[in-house]
Amino acid sequence: MTISAYLASTPLHILNSIALASKQPGEHHLLILDQANVDDNLYFKSLMDWPGSPFRSIDIYPGRIRKARARLKQRKQIFQRIDAFVEHHQPRHIYTGNDRRIEFQYLMHQCERSGWQPHGCYMDEGTFTYVGRKASSGFGDKYVDNLLKKLAYGFWWRNPPTVGGSGWIQTVYAAYPELVVPELKRKERISLPAYYRNNEVIADFSRHFLKPFNVNVEQLATTDLLITTPHESLIAKLPGYVEMIHGCIEQALEQGKSVAVKYHPRDASPDALGIAAFPQVEVLPAAIPFELLCPMMHNVVLVGDVSSTLINASWLTPDITSYALEVNSGNQRFDQLFSNLGIKVIPHNTLGQYIGTASWQATQA
Repeated sequence: MTISAYLASTPLHILNSIALASKQPGEHHLLILDQANVDDNLYFKSLMDWPGSPFRSIDIYPGRIRKARARLKQRKQIFQRIDAFVEHHQPRHIYTGNDRRIEFQYLMHQCERSGWQPHGCYMDEGTFTYVGRKASSGFGDKYVDNLLKKLAYGFWWRNPPTVGGSGWIQTVYAAYPELVVPELKRKERISLPAYYRNNEVIADFSRHFLKPFNVNVEQLATTDLLITTPHESLIAKLPGYVEMIHGCIEQALEQGKSVAVKYHPRDASPDALGIAAFPQVEVLPAAIPFELLCPMMHNVVLVGDVSSTLINASWLTPDITSYALEVNSGNQRFDQLFSNLGIKVIPHNTLGQYIGTASWQATQA
């Protein structure tokens, strides 16, 4: 029997772990990494309370300590827990959403030391999979950080040329295997969406997670227009952005369409766009990970900014029409990727031209 460990530090990593574990034979164990809050963690609690979990065990590990000495001490404690995990479960397949994580590399190293060859798998995390991580080839990461980590933890540490590109990884599970960066094309590539198709376990977890937020799942499934916003600091720098969003909402409502808004999770203001002026519009809880909303939506027009949000939505949500608003300076690699994915990148003050009859008809085709 194949024993697999899944290392997840983001909501998308968790969702991918569920998708893969639910459709593959063997015994599965989830390790939630780098969490600021381990005592009252939303994801850990939800997973532990979920009757449909495909995982034999679920554990949570702390992180996000800034001071170097305290971080080193914490990681050595984490290594001891990983040692115990390896000895008890003897995993052969190790999945990660980020092979730069020290926990993943240490787990792979310990598995090798134990006398077997672990199979490392990278789970698509979004942006870096398709545009690369430029900092990985810079002097700071390639030489300084690389040497410091080797000296602090051991010479088993490897600096990946980009996320997913290290020698620890043999297999890449990607949403768009043909579009990954060259470093990942040298590895075995498997289509990740295949594990989401007809996967009731994913839908069941999304419903289970959303339940405490009192989100109307049936209403979400029939939403015509969903607007996701950038951080409020960017909104403040864009003249006319609020008025443009209000006009877009009014246009959709006049056409009898249902509208929802999802604010950035780190916004300090609860209503940066003044959506309270539109009682017909549902404001989704900002704390909900966007990736967990995606499986619940169908035939939706999605408006967001040029970020991994729309990349992930493009394959997590069926029958989607996406518009990416240029709220940051142009990025050629992003623009090319969005073009390949069929996501229209438009100036933020032209959105009203696109939210018209043709857009809604496209989602109903």
